[in-house]
Amino acid sequence: MDFTFNDEQTAVQEAVEGILTGLVTPDRVQEIEATEDRVDRQLWSELAKADLLGLAVPAAHGGGGYGMVELCLLLEAQGKVVAPVPLWATLVLGALPIAEFGSDALSASLLPGVAAGDVFLTAALADVANDIAVGGEGRPTVTGTRGADGGLVLSGSAFAVPYAHVATRVLVPVATDGLDIPSTPAGSVSSRRLPSPTGLGRSAVGSTGKRRVASRNRPAISGHRFSSPARSDPRGSITSDKISSVARASDSSI
Repeated sequence: MDFTFNDEQTAVQEAVEGILTGLVTPDRVQEIEATEDRVDRQLWSELAKADLLGLAVPAAHGGGGYGMVELCLLLEAQGKVVAPVPLWATLVLGALPIAEFGSDALSASLLPGVAAGDVFLTAALADVANDIAVGGEGRPTVTGTRGADGGLVLSGSAFAVPYAHVATRVLVPVATDGLDIPSTPAGSVSSRRLPSPTGLGRSAVGSTGKRRVASRNRPAISGHRFSSPARSDPRGSITSDKISSVARASDSSI
């Protein structure tokens, strides 16, 4: 088996390393870490201009149509310099599942923005990962019950959501009648960045409003403002009575 990178993969590797090496320095990382959202938006813009944010986005939505190898080359280069940008959250946790499982309308509404650098995405998967780690099947803690109108009423909280404080959309798996799906309630949501041992911060999202959404076996995402207050529990997490799985974070309280 030949593990040698092909010409296109080598070109990707050289392009991303050239940009990151030129723009990401220890001083620059420290400067960005001192800002409110801790995201190097100038670097993000340069990655978009170089068509690197759209590497794994389908060509039909403005991307390169490449796969996981090319995406991993981008992530590897980021890790070498600790570039403060949400590549993992946006491109892996958000864009990949939308491209694979989202409706045509959903993909068309979000993926071009990812490739252009205009959209940040993330997903709330900590509870699923924790359940798997203790031998579970990965069932989400956020639940959805079906209403008489066929919609869903979502209930629960999601924690440790990477870059939730800047995300345009947040995908949250929902457990409903044994089926785990990303869903889209229209409730107002709160987001807080919490302290972490690494100093990079982590986020939790929650909603205090109970809202119904259409039930579809596909992720269907719409934007909603973060406006409802959340409360801190004794463990330093943000809790709420109800959660919205997808939200616009532009007005979040951090």
